[in-house]
Amino acid sequence: MSKALKFISKMIFIFKIFPIFALAFLEIRMQVFNGSPKYVKNSMQAWWNW
Repeated sequence: MSKALKFISKMIFIFKIFPIFALAFLEIRMQVFNGSPKYVKNSMQAWWNW
């Protein structure tokens, strides 16, 4: 019984903490994505020139 309870509490903890990580990850990805076109263009240019 206590094993199941431990598992449930762990799941609740994960579900409490996961959205925070998911939001942070999305924020980082959006920032990278917004900053990427210029970076990608520069790296492509550098690659072509090389």
